[in-house]
Amino acid sequence: MSFINYLKIVRILILFNLPLSVIGTFLDIRDLSTYMILLPMTFLDFFFLCSNYSKLKFKKIEILLIVLILLSVIIGFTNTTTFTRRHISDLTNPLFLILKIIIFRAYLFKSIPFLNKFIPSLAKQLFYFGIGSIILFYVLSFYKSMYAGITPTVHPFFIDVMIKGNGLSQVATVLVILLSGKRALLISSLVIFILYQILIKKKSRFILYIFAVFFSLSFLISFLGLSADGISAFEKYKWTYELYLENKDDLDFDSEILNTLTAGRLAEIQGATKLMSPLDYVIGKGVGFTYTYFSQSLNEDMAGYANLHFSPLSLITKYGFIFYLVFMFYILSSLYKFSANGYLSILFGLYIIASLIDMLFAYTIFVDPLIPIALGFLTNRKRFEYEI
Repeated sequence: MSFINYLKIVRILILFNLPLSVIGTFLDIRDLSTYMILLPMTFLDFFFLCSNYSKLKFKKIEILLIVLILLSVIIGFTNTTTFTRRHISDLTNPLFLILKIIIFRAYLFKSIPFLNKFIPSLAKQLFYFGIGSIILFYVLSFYKSMYAGITPTVHPFFIDVMIKGNGLSQVATVLVILLSGKRALLISSLVIFILYQILIKKKSRFILYIFAVFFSLSFLISFLGLSADGISAFEKYKWTYELYLENKDDLDFDSEILNTLTAGRLAEIQGATKLMSPLDYVIGKGVGFTYTYFSQSLNEDMAGYANLHFSPLSLITKYGFIFYLVFMFYILSSLYKFSANGYLSILFGLYIIASLIDMLFAYTIFVDPLIPIALGFLTNRKRFEYEI
């Protein structure tokens, strides 16, 4: 399978992922809707890797990462007595990521003319599908009350329109981000906006641009006559802020309020760390690691839980702190001088930064199909200038 054909199939899968997820959530078949995308993506990756194994040319750090992943298999089977699908996914997820980065690296720079058209087109399509998914969410909300937490993939489009200087599209993107109800998405978007002004535009007065964007957004909301109390996403922001103000003096690591503010993420951390010894933090509990945590929303213990939303700790629990340090160095070193090497380098570099911030709130590092593409491009040490 060629790299271009692979990307064309991936585009179809990731475009329909979000609307399918929204429908699955409202119909209470979220797991089924997730597997409808996840399983085809896994088989596609496997077929692509098998058909392109000849292009595997490893760097030393990639060999080290693969060795650490394989060691986690041995550690995992010494810590668990039963074999589950978690053992397979915990092995294949990081392994497939590294292998895809290596193969993509062999293809990407030969495919710059294609990527220069494909990536902006995909970014725009993801943005429009994100809008459609948000509209779908609010329409379905009239029939069934649901938590506002849609995660549209808007970072590629946001970065694209920043590079091209399209101010109106930037404001529209911020509006979509606000309507999604995702606080992590809002934070990561704000960070890459600031970094773009500092690193790319070389403007030290970046704060003025922030005010300009949010002033324009506020004007647009007022013009459309939107009420924050009538939109579940804005109610979520308001509720979070008011809950914090009411309890800010009583927040600590064991606080139920802090767990509520973090949408149950604190309970995950507490549940996982109870099972960790000092040595486990260094080498991990291995593949197949699961834990139990208390769910406030369901008011019951959730057994057999595998991942944490806080990705750094999720990686450490499975693969250890040594793997985490090497893996982070691998990613961060790819960002070397990304801001001075043309359109694709800037877009991919800022996307990786946004993804690293999102990793603090969601365990998506191994399932985001754009991350290996970006890292495949960025880990190639050749320097190409490409005009926008």
